[in-house]
Amino acid sequence: MNLVKEKNSLYENLQKSIVDKDLVCSLELEAVTPVWIGGYDTRTLHKNSGTGLDLGSEGLRPSSVKGVWRWWARSLVSAAIYKRTGKFPTIRIADELISEFLGSTKCSSHYQLVIDSHEYSHELQYGDITLSRNVTIRGILSAGNKFLLRLYRRTQTESDQDAFAVYSLVLALVLGGIGRATTRGFGKFLVKCTGKNSCVEVLRETCMKLHNLYTRGDIKSDEVEKIVRELLERGVELAENILKNKELKLDKLHEKPLFETPVNGYYQIIVSPRISDTRGTGEDILQKVRYIINRVDMNEKLRNEHKLILGLPRPKIETREKSLRRKSPIIFTPIKLLGEGSYYILVLGFKTYDWEEKRFKINVDEIDVDTAFMNVMNNIKNNLEISGESNEKAAR
Repeated sequence: MNLVKEKNSLYENLQKSIVDKDLVCSLELEAVTPVWIGGYDTRTLHKNSGTGLDLGSEGLRPSSVKGVWRWWARSLVSAAIYKRTGKFPTIRIADELISEFLGSTKCSSHYQLVIDSHEYSHELQYGDITLSRNVTIRGILSAGNKFLLRLYRRTQTESDQDAFAVYSLVLALVLGGIGRATTRGFGKFLVKCTGKNSCVEVLRETCMKLHNLYTRGDIKSDEVEKIVRELLERGVELAENILKNKELKLDKLHEKPLFETPVNGYYQIIVSPRISDTRGTGEDILQKVRYIINRVDMNEKLRNEHKLILGLPRPKIETREKSLRRKSPIIFTPIKLLGEGSYYILVLGFKTYDWEEKRFKINVDEIDVDTAFMNVMNNIKNNLEISGESNEKAAR
């Protein structure tokens, strides 16, 4: 019996050493806010409608991560193309460039994601979130759940590709989020580098910045904004490195961004005053985000601008051919201060001009995208400041 165990242990260690040769990075993820993931019935927890018996639950899946990872990689590549050419790509052009290493329906990815929650020896925790008197979301992944994410190479890759892949993945987890309603604060993660020799140098640098962002009790709102801006700029630099030998078709580029691109003049960062989370579950912060969004949407003067251009909340526009929905280009990200029991709410707003595309068949000639964006971001900023003031009064 002991001999069998020794052989199994030897085999497992050998297998691990072979696999670890292809390890690019190992990341510890901790959910900062509840993660709203749906399965076959759109729910996180599955129950038999008749008997009420538990039929299983959803965890964090690689497929859930890959979608937002592509989104951020594409966004950074778009900014890099602008820095090189002074023009913006279509989604199709940016997708083709990142598909060379992140894969597509035509080719496989150079990387494989593996996610494990068992490293932490606990069952995943689920709970209910009440956003308002009439809105309760039942049985979603609670804040505080931890996962171990490993990124492996599936083929030989360049160091520049590894650096960009890791960096865009970290931004996707921290700023983008996993699951539903991520633009409204759900599904955000704290990311830590873990494991010996598992981090490429750029990841160490990034995690140091993130550690500074999360752990400094005296950090101010303007410092949070500075760190996030530096993170985005560094991501664009890494995207430039992977594009340096690529030929770009300039005749297919545009004067204005058609999707979210972190280029000065086309995005804005707002950081709220510090806000307390009395329950430590992220629920208070999500309620605050919902309250701020509802206040913005209730401004009658700007209602059409919100719905046609900014997707606040996600509007359903009826055309002759079909109903269209548009993901909001304004992202709310709670930044949790470790050990402080408080958050900053980071708002990252992108100015996009995709409503000028013919596919929407909507007359937007009389709508000024720049003015609409400025008005709404100012409106959000004012509501965040008011919210912060009321939070300070309640804490006294």
